[in-house]
Amino acid sequence: MPCPSVPANAPPVMLSGATSSAEELSRLADGFRRAALAGSTMTAYRSDWTDFQRWCTSHGVDPLPAEPDAVGAYLANLAEKGRAPSTIGRRLAAINKVHQWSGHPPPGQHPAVTLTLDGIRRSVDRPTRRMAPLLLTDLRMILDGIDTDSSPRGAIGRRDRLLLLAGWALACRRSELVALRVGDITVGADGLTVRIRRSKTDQVGAGHVKALPVGSLVLTCPLCAYTDWRRLIDDADRRGRVGLLAALERPAARTSHDHDVPVGDDLDPDRPLLRGIRAGGHLTGPITGHAVNLVVKRRLPQALDAARFGAHSLRAGFVTEAARRGADNRSIRRQTAQSSDRVVEAYIREHAPLIGNAVADVGL
Repeated sequence: MPCPSVPANAPPVMLSGATSSAEELSRLADGFRRAALAGSTMTAYRSDWTDFQRWCTSHGVDPLPAEPDAVGAYLANLAEKGRAPSTIGRRLAAINKVHQWSGHPPPGQHPAVTLTLDGIRRSVDRPTRRMAPLLLTDLRMILDGIDTDSSPRGAIGRRDRLLLLAGWALACRRSELVALRVGDITVGADGLTVRIRRSKTDQVGAGHVKALPVGSLVLTCPLCAYTDWRRLIDDADRRGRVGLLAALERPAARTSHDHDVPVGDDLDPDRPLLRGIRAGGHLTGPITGHAVNLVVKRRLPQALDAARFGAHSLRAGFVTEAARRGADNRSIRRQTAQSSDRVVEAYIREHAPLIGNAVADVGL
């Protein structure tokens, strides 16, 4: 890819001084272009572009600039190998992006390429694979079985309890969940307000605010889970492993609400909220999106097939549960921040097909 010396996720390096060389300005511009894309997108583009380069080398054609017929042949080869249309489309997006960065017209706009991709999409009969929704009954069952008090295992339990509750009730994407900082959370009398700094549909970082109410049950109260976890990370950040273990001596909220959140003014508000925990009881840096996926799978009861569930099951579970309880699309979108009613409807048709469906009212 262009300017390989610039790390994929590096922010633009601001230059000092009144004048800069053409090379420095070029590097700066490339850094801004990279900053316009999420880190996960850049990682995928690098992998996709590398695959296309290998294919071009093995077939004796130039990858940059690439001839439209060569790109079409590459896409056809991917389809022949059984790649999903979504994967093929993403590979083409990477090819287009690299061409744009290099000052060449994107080959994906040529009719020879667009028609090839359209034909692949029409020819491949493969339904979109969606994660099964984690409904509220199952979420409660999972939360009830989490150990939140033993030492040091209870520390992981307290984190996972907040992760699952916040991921579900905020209807977060995993990237939004792992990006949360302590300073993004504000505690009020009626619950929590949560600042989402950036999302898939908000790449420029305008941000938006979501709310988490006080739960009617202690088990599913987001504020109780936040209080237990916040006490633990504050003590651990002040005193290390000793502080973490001391925090576990105070039992987590189970039978009565506990909203006595510590102030923590002496600590950095930009600390990551959800952290990794070593076996000995030491906090590490922020967890990854992959870790969220593993937490969901690991915490599932045996009655549920882990292959059907993942991090997205939290978001899908909220939408499905809300629709089944009569919430309209507008109120669902207020929490999910989805871009349109059409996206909400896709969840509902998949996981709650009788909602708003006349077949449920015809008297069968």
